[in-house]
Amino acid sequence: MRLIIISNRLPVTAVASGDTFTFKQSIGGLATGLNAYLRSFTAAGSEYLWVGWPGATIKANDEANVSEQLQRFNCHPIFITETMMEKFNEGFCNKTLWPNFHYFTSYYSYEEEQWATYKKVNELFCEKIKDILKPGDTVWIHDYHLLLLPQLLRDKIADLTIGFFLHIPFPSYEIFQILPKKCRNEILQGMLGADLIGFHTCEYSQHFKKSVRRLLGYEPHMDYFNTQKRLIHINTYPMGVDYHHIQKIAQATTASTKQQLLGVNQEIKTILSIDRLDYTKGIPNRLLSYEKFLQENPKWHRKVVLVLLVAPSREGVSHYRKMKKYIDELAGCINGKFGDIKWMPIIYQYRSFTQEQLTELYAISDVALVTPLRDGMNLIAKEYVSSRIDGKGVLILSEAAGAAKELVDAIIINPNCTEEIAAAIKQALEMPEDEQESRIAMMQSQLESSDVTRWGSNIINELQLIKNKQTALTGDFSKPENIVQHMKEHKVSGKKLLLLDYDGTLTPYVADPKQAIPSSELLTILSSIAADENSRVVIVSGRDRETLEQWLGDLNIDLVAEHGVWIRENNAWRLSKHLLKTWEPHVINIFEKFVGKLPGTFIERKDFSIAWHYRNADAEEGKQLAKELANHLLRLSARGDVRILFGNKVVEAMCSGIGKDIAARQFVERENYSVILAMGDDVTDEDMFRVLPEKAFTVKIGSEVTSARFRVPEQSDALRILSNFIP
Repeated sequence: MRLIIISNRLPVTAVASGDTFTFKQSIGGLATGLNAYLRSFTAAGSEYLWVGWPGATIKANDEANVSEQLQRFNCHPIFITETMMEKFNEGFCNKTLWPNFHYFTSYYSYEEEQWATYKKVNELFCEKIKDILKPGDTVWIHDYHLLLLPQLLRDKIADLTIGFFLHIPFPSYEIFQILPKKCRNEILQGMLGADLIGFHTCEYSQHFKKSVRRLLGYEPHMDYFNTQKRLIHINTYPMGVDYHHIQKIAQATTASTKQQLLGVNQEIKTILSIDRLDYTKGIPNRLLSYEKFLQENPKWHRKVVLVLLVAPSREGVSHYRKMKKYIDELAGCINGKFGDIKWMPIIYQYRSFTQEQLTELYAISDVALVTPLRDGMNLIAKEYVSSRIDGKGVLILSEAAGAAKELVDAIIINPNCTEEIAAAIKQALEMPEDEQESRIAMMQSQLESSDVTRWGSNIINELQLIKNKQTALTGDFSKPENIVQHMKEHKVSGKKLLLLDYDGTLTPYVADPKQAIPSSELLTILSSIAADENSRVVIVSGRDRETLEQWLGDLNIDLVAEHGVWIRENNAWRLSKHLLKTWEPHVINIFEKFVGKLPGTFIERKDFSIAWHYRNADAEEGKQLAKELANHLLRLSARGDVRILFGNKVVEAMCSGIGKDIAARQFVERENYSVILAMGDDVTDEDMFRVLPEKAFTVKIGSEVTSARFRVPEQSDALRILSNFIP
């Protein structure tokens, strides 16, 4: 197996030095975490490549040289100009997506040119990957920089195995919809190009599914989306850390004292705060909370220090420059207010640190203060707990970090509440050692059992499983030409019966049912087939007879309206049976109340059935109201005089004792047909499929579970099958 990892940045950064280049390890949770997984991946005999930006603008005449050198690290670079990178990364990624996905709407901005550049960069990635792919490769795409890439690759290679993982939060629908319509819809469609989409927490998964349901109309089934083309798995995979490697580093760390590292006495308690410079990390709130703690607890003066480490990040973005200035001023103010010649309450450094340096700092820190305002996961919290080989230490953790869902034995706080954080600092500093050891032991057990290697293995393994499920669902004869070939192989000749659903089968669904007029292509196909004296065409629909007569009445075919209430043969309509409508006033009253509950819903009245449609309404609310409506209708259906059908965004009440199955059986039993073809897309068509002879060629349009023998992904495939019946 060959794995192609794709991310915005390569794990190796190219550094220009005159006319030559040197290469250093990239700093960041993604590169560090994936490298740990890849060690176990390659140890099992597998191969991987990594595609991404090399971290610097490379001149055109140096690209070949840099590419060749990077291949030593299994890396394939994407070269992006400085201007394009500014609009892509500093622009759309960090000024539009980052604040939107982290709920900082006041920092959000959108520019059309930046969106166009974002799309262009995703296309550059697509072209590069397409050139290096081999049959059987598995592609694993990472993070918000490449949200469009899965579908771009899917358009190029339909059967490619694609996984996608989002390392930041996915926002609620109400926040996500702040993005322009064309932008947000393309993002969702782009992500759905993957076979498996992973998130850190269930909350983010639910937010994504809700946005897809509301904006694209796809209904999730548990952890899956069944689109017309594929089954897509949505799941939660909390990213872990390289637990045993961190413990090994901690054990090998020199027994440096606080005096050596920080210049403070061993007796002084140390609170560690490590973060990138970012407004999502809540650093100012952290400082204000520490200030409040010092105000309320003078007994801790000269007995505690806050080690505030801030790694440079996005210094070209104005919000970040302003925040850096504010943090500098706030730290200086607190030191000036409480400090003296012998003691400064804050030790502040603005620089980057290696994993070894961080682990040494973890080892000497009594408390870790991790209080982001919003964070996808936060691996610092997990690294701190993993490094505590002495079993002591206290983690104060924001409830808004993904890690809080796992590290429940930390002191969990609201990062917006300075009172809570100040109280948590006091609790942490005064926590008895036996309680510390108990909490650390519980959290370490959790981290050891779900480390980063298991995280990566679970995702890749489930990616293979979903591909197997897709194959099982689509079946061996998913292509229209294969179905037709299968018929020919079985020597299908003689009289033929075609039982065809209308909406979603012969025509696509449209917002207004009145606009689902048959195309000239469809009319030509039906007319040509009906001209063959050995072929009988029957349209079996839920439509009313007036509409079917208007649209198809001139053709030499039979029509079934209202799921079998009315049947037209030899140009004459008849009722299939005597029906009573005593239930009708009650149902109309209920339906009218539900129309009032949700804008966009409407009632369709037929001779012997009534339908409540929610295809034009909010998809999520419509689905919930449909369940509520079903409960109201249960009492009526229990009496036996009314039947309730649940179709594609419609709930229909009709007289009992009728259905597509009953109507279809009437046609089947009249003659000895050598070929029976039935096609439909809805749950109402399943009744028809089930009553037909085993030799019948039953075809489901779409990927839902079906009793049909064959399945095709799209409505247009139905016409391709029918065209083969033209004599």
